Amino acid sequence: MGDISKYAITSYLHILVGTFSATVLLGLNTIIVGRLLGPENYGLYTLSFSIPYFLLGFIDLGMTTAAQRYISEFMAKGKLAGAKKVFQITTSYMLTLSLVFTVLFLILSNYIASSILNRPELVIYLRISALIILLETVFRYISYNQLLALGKSHVSSFLDFLYALLRFILAPLLIILGFGIAGAIFGALAGYAVAGIVGITYLLYIFRGIKAEGDISLKSIFSYNIPFTILGIIGLISGEVQYILLSRLIIASDIGNYAAANNLTSIITIFTSPLAQITLPTFSRITDERQYAEAVMKYSRYALLITLEAQGMLFSVSFPLVYLLYGEKYSLSPYLLQLSLILSILTSFLSLYGRNTIFYIKRMYKIPIVENIINISVFIPLTYFLLLRFGIVGMIFSSWASSIVSTIYEDIQLSKLIGLKLKESIFTLIRIEIIALISLILPSAIEFKIPYPYNLPLSLATFITQYIILIAFSKTISAVEIKEIESALENSKLNIILKPLLKLILIISSLRV
Repeated sequence: MGDISKYAITSYLHILVGTFSATVLLGLNTIIVGRLLGPENYGLYTLSFSIPYFLLGFIDLGMTTAAQRYISEFMAKGKLAGAKKVFQITTSYMLTLSLVFTVLFLILSNYIASSILNRPELVIYLRISALIILLETVFRYISYNQLLALGKSHVSSFLDFLYALLRFILAPLLIILGFGIAGAIFGALAGYAVAGIVGITYLLYIFRGIKAEGDISLKSIFSYNIPFTILGIIGLISGEVQYILLSRLIIASDIGNYAAANNLTSIITIFTSPLAQITLPTFSRITDERQYAEAVMKYSRYALLITLEAQGMLFSVSFPLVYLLYGEKYSLSPYLLQLSLILSILTSFLSLYGRNTIFYIKRMYKIPIVENIINISVFIPLTYFLLLRFGIVGMIFSSWASSIVSTIYEDIQLSKLIGLKLKESIFTLIRIEIIALISLILPSAIEFKIPYPYNLPLSLATFITQYIILIAFSKTISAVEIKEIESALENSKLNIILKPLLKLILIISSLRV
């Protein structure tokens, strides 16, 4: 497990740097755009992206996952020619499909705005956003993901940063120049275009002078891809139904407040996105099946420690952060944000790390498919009912409830598959959850009792300090694991920052007899 742990830790930190810089820029972009447009126009801006992203899902449907799998396999064997063939096949397929969908969306934009979204004023914005389908395909699905599979995570991170930087600069600038919602969309398009071109150029440079060959075809990729296609379609239906129901049942200003709250949760993805990206390569390195249970438990603790810290930090400063970044016009956003976070924290012990990855490795595709069917079967009717009864708050409760039901099903299936002691595992994770909840009590009091803006830094510092001390004192991470992390960080530039923190945790944990 030592080499696997070292790979997971170093990969996580590498991707974290790029994700952090890109997320910060995109977060600032959404804040500035939200302030400049106001809640109502920001709600329309959010809806303008809903259908293009829906169609983008049909272009992927697991194709990027299949491409990553086959490219990684060829690279592990030192067969760059095979990786090039996968690149050619998947790129040709996705580019063709994205062009077809872009044209189709342009033709149907009037019908979609008027009849499906019930927002005829969106027509012009939908026509502009149609280009997202093609440009996002080039940037994210082809360039970013395939470079990641080739072991060029630093280049993928740079592309993410480049896209975020251009969008951060251009979108607000075009709004200020008088282009409004259209300007914000054009800013995003420019970021996708430049980053995508740079990424494709670098891929062509890597594969220059190499003849594509290997026992791989579009048919074989599709045969691997069938379960991902089913899962993708279910996910797309769920996501699009959400936006259609919001558009038809909820006023634009409430959608804007909901979008602002969701945007702030991107702070959490700075820490959790790298975890998701390293899951497949980390678990793929396990050769002894008896190690799966140990790996799931070990990395579930790591993942939960990171996730709960990020969620707790955001919860502790929700009100001052929303007012600071978006302004008091977004008065509903902090309530929506805190409700979403507390519900997630309360059931975080159910999140076993690497569930779907193990199902895919063992080709147990039926389990995630059934999980998604359960999720959507609960989510769609519950969302409709709760939106009618409770408005935008109903969306948060329906997402949470459907997630709980489907997650419990997957946890049970995973424990049976790899011999995981589920009760023992959950009790270990509950201990971390309790630490996070205790750490939120004092910061929450500070948030409401101390005047704005002084409550923001004080509440945040209080939560972080309490959380680290309680984690160390409870010995949630053992001394052996801390040494393992230190070893993985030996050659990392982040070692300067993290080493003193790890030493502090060791000192505090040693105080407990």
